[in-house]
Amino acid sequence: MALVVLVVHEERPEAVAQADALAAVLVGDGHQVNRSDDPGFTTTGMDDATDLVVSLGGDGSILRAVDLLDGRSAPILGVKPRRTGVSGHRGARRRPRFGGSGTGRRTRS
Repeated sequence: MALVVLVVHEERPEAVAQADALAAVLVGDGHQVNRSDDPGFTTTGMDDATDLVVSLGGDGSILRAVDLLDGRSAPILGVKPRRTGVSGHRGARRRPRFGGSGTGRRTRS
């Protein structure tokens, strides 16, 4: 199976939670997972056998993943976790309603 390295932003609880969930699925499917937030993690674990690097955090985590690869060839998937309950946008936009009178005039609700 595949060797997947998770580069986790340890100070973001949502990144750690998503890394936990992703690692559980990957291990359950028979893949090997190395996590940057594990105490014994070293870059020597990131050799040419690494099949995928998943960066969970933000731009800095992606840059850290590139730095950890140190020229090795492996694809990087960047994921920016959202906090639970945050929809990712600044607020729902209201959709215009069209009047039912057949006049074609729009009315805002």
